[in-house]
Amino acid sequence: NLTSVLLLLGVPLSVVGLIGLVPVARRRAGPAGSAVGDPAAADPVADPAGADPDPLRPLLVFSVITFLVASLVFPVSTTWGTFLHAAGAIHVLLVISALLLLDAAIAWVGARRGWTKHVAWLGATFAIAGSVLFTALVLPTDGAAARTNATRYAALAAAFGPAGSPDSVVDLAAEPGPVITDFPIWFSEATRHHALALPNESIDSILSLARSFDPPARLLVVGASNGGVFPATILNGDPGSDCFVPIELPDIPAYPGALDDVLAFRIRCP
Repeated sequence: NLTSVLLLLGVPLSVVGLIGLVPVARRRAGPAGSAVGDPAAADPVADPAGADPDPLRPLLVFSVITFLVASLVFPVSTTWGTFLHAAGAIHVLLVISALLLLDAAIAWVGARRGWTKHVAWLGATFAIAGSVLFTALVLPTDGAAARTNATRYAALAAAFGPAGSPDSVVDLAAEPGPVITDFPIWFSEATRHHALALPNESIDSILSLARSFDPPARLLVVGASNGGVFPATILNGDPGSDCFVPIELPDIPAYPGALDDVLAFRIRCP
């Protein structure tokens, strides 16, 4: 949650923001009317007597609560965890924290070097530069991945279509139980069938999850390149792997090669 979600998704601005959370946690708002660029007003640890609490503190408290609840109350390990979809407010906090830290750093440098003109634009410039870097490197990659996923799950919807359709190998209408998969939102949206997030845990945990529903889950769909425990534990022949019977997925003519990275299994153990 800390590295994959908070750090890596927003590099380099997220790193600056996380560092800046330390002074934000201790900071008190400066005296009313303090000038922009005033080193005393920008001091991240200033705590003048009688100052109002920092308005960022509620967001900081909320972020800490969200992090702890997502990590401890919902501790199931997945490769696409709960916190990934709950961290929006925390990313906002990191951006604001980074801006404050950059502004304080510029004010400190200005005081040390005796600058006589305000340079409040420098902190924002650094933040924009980091955001542009993030946008140029990450967003195109994410966009391409989203288009690939859309094609993949359109092909899966055809392969898991109604019995008698030309490309169907699994009739989901005959599967009353949910499907366990590493992309449950994509799967359920494409096929209109209930899906469960694949825990990044042992085979016993997967079988226990499958049996927890009535009717039980009888299908597992996972990307061959998934970096978690699955599908490696099945392909390696670990104990219990014989409970997963491979399903040969066809090459859908409308989406050639879209299912090359997808593995499907029937869960056969009682």
